[in-house]
This record gives sequence, C-alpha cells and structure tokens, in this order.
Amino acid sequence: MITDAELARLYLSLEGVQLVRDLLTEDDEQIDGYDLDLLASLLSECSPEKCLLILACSAGVMCESLETDPGLKLSLKMLAGDVLDDYAPLYLSAQRARTENVFEGQIIYMQEDLEGFAELFALAGDLSVPDSMLYIVCSILSDQASAQADCLDDKETGINYALDTIQDNINSDPPSLIIFSDNVVPFPGLLRKN
Repeated sequence: MITDAELARLYLSLEGVQLVRDLLTEDDEQIDGYDLDLLASLLSECSPEKCLLILACSAGVMCESLETDPGLKLSLKMLAGDVLDDYAPLYLSAQRARTENVFEGQIIYMQEDLEGFAELFALAGDLSVPDSMLYIVCSILSDQASAQADCLDDKETGINYALDTIQDNINSDPPSLIIFSDNVVPFPGLLRKN
C-alpha cells in the first residue's frame, strides 16, 4: 500500500500529471495545442510503467476535479489504486536509488492495466461534451495507453510455456504417437516403420 507521502512525491515527480491537472482545471476555454502535443509526447516517450503511473495519477486528478459518471469514477479510482499499489513503490525506490526499474515479470499485467485505462478514458471521453478539453485530454490518454499496450505485445515476457523435450512413453516400445513441444501431431505417415 502506498503512503500519502509517497503518493505526493509521485505526483510531483511525474511531469504529465501536472500538465493534465492544468489542462483540466484552467478556466481559459482556449485549447493550447502545444500543451496537448506535449502531453502526447510525454506519454509516448516514457516507459510503460511510468506511463501507467501517469495514467493512474491523471485518473485521480480527473475524479477529484471533474464531475463524471459515478460508475466510471469508481472504476477509474479502483484501477488507479491497484496500479499505484503495484508499481509506485518499485518506481519510487528505483528513483531514490537512481537505478533502472526492473518490471520484466509484470509485463503481462502492465498490458492488461494499460488496456483497462484505454477503455476507461475512451468511455470518459464519450460521456463528456464533444471537443471539450476533457474530451481531448481523455482521447490523448486513451490513445497513448492503447499504443503502450500494443508496444508490449512485441516484448519478450521471459516465460516459456512450451515443452522442451519429447515426452517419453513408459514402455520400452517405440511410441505410436509423438507429442512435439508445440503440441503438433505429426502426419501419420511420418513415423511409419519400414
């Protein structure tokens, strides 16, 4: 569980969170294209775990400062809380020690969390006024979460579920069916006796 002090430190250390807060809480109705481009580039250039933390903190800012659907607000808070509990302590300790983060074992879960944020921010955008600042910010957050999730498809998770060897039969007779490591059954004529 992340403490309030760690949460405050996280909010202050992530540039994208302050940008989202400024975009959503400014009274000025003019949309600043530079700030929107900056938000998109910040999210696209950071690592998946940092992007997840920015999305989680942005969801918290959105839930506190804006009136949104109660069910959507609850879903955003729950996903944001789970993400902060899972990734923030390791991120903050690596930042304090100035070492590289090691999240390789969590790539599968990162992808699910990113996809969840993509769906929830897309829904928040759909429920808002078209072309409003909330709509545009939610579109950027949703698109970047989806892009980061797609990027994780290409990464190696380090888990190999395939069988390494051919399974041996208990009898000394040669097996009539060989199961290969990829669960491929050979063509029947392949193992014909001469």
